[in-house]
Amino acid sequence: MKKSVAKVKSNLPAGISNMAAALQNSVDSTGTSGEAYMKCAKGEWVYGADETEVEEGSLWAVNPMSFEHGYVAWGSKERGNEGVNVGEVTVPASQPMPLEMQLPNVNGDWSKIISMQLKCVSGEDEGQLAIYKGNSHGARKAYATLLELVIEKIIDEDAEMVPLVTLETDSYKHATYGKIYTPILKVVKWADISATELSEDEEEDEEEEEKPAPKKTRESAAAKKKRLAAEAAEADEDEEDEEEDEEDEEEALKPKPKPKRESDAAKKKRLAAEAANQEDEDEDEEEDEDEEEEAPVKRRRRVKS
Repeated sequence: MKKSVAKVKSNLPAGISNMAAALQNSVDSTGTSGEAYMKCAKGEWVYGADETEVEEGSLWAVNPMSFEHGYVAWGSKERGNEGVNVGEVTVPASQPMPLEMQLPNVNGDWSKIISMQLKCVSGEDEGQLAIYKGNSHGARKAYATLLELVIEKIIDEDAEMVPLVTLETDSYKHATYGKIYTPILKVVKWADISATELSEDEEEDEEEEEKPAPKKTRESAAAKKKRLAAEAAEADEDEEDEEEDEEDEEEALKPKPKPKRESDAAKKKRLAAEAANQEDEDEDEEEDEDEEEEAPVKRRRRVKS
């Protein structure tokens, strides 16, 4: 059963400034066992070393005590350490942002980063803990939007300050880099921060689901990439075949060139040549006939002699 909001209110800190200790204690006591790093890459949410895709539509509870901000330093191609995390300094969101001038010198470039802890509460990933970190503009914007909603709940001393979100994406076209994906943390509903059991509604939903649906075999990002590459190659072959068929059809439909018309002078010359050739052939035939007629006469003279 749900605990009453009134009962929880008495245990809440009076203001945001007094929540630092409570926030830190919650983060420290949460632990990191079973957690996996989560990221939003190329329009897809994935977590873990094998980059398992997050189930579409699954609900994730964001720990409102786990918001952190700070700086992260990444290597670069010029430094020969591209993609390497060479430094990270973060503090709870209840504390001021670290001063950039006080960051240590590292072999990389510092940029702002945000962090939060999530736990899946529905679907195939139910029970999975994850840490989402991001230093892109889109990640920081999603973090700030969600944190503002949580702050409103804290100011109102509302016990239901745990956002249950679906992990979605949006995109826009960048003039230089093309299509850019941005993470979206869409709040579907809120949960009681002190609840240790499911709410009445959640309990009823669970009772209705007598038998859980069989889990689907999860496709890793690497396997999906390989499958999509094979499908793309097959599509290219089909496209090439279609182009060849279209070229053959176009060639067949092309009008055949008309024969050139023969001028009167050329025709006269051709006919004269054909007549001359015919006369020569007639003369040759007459000569052959004369020779054949003379041949028997010569044979008869030889016999008489």
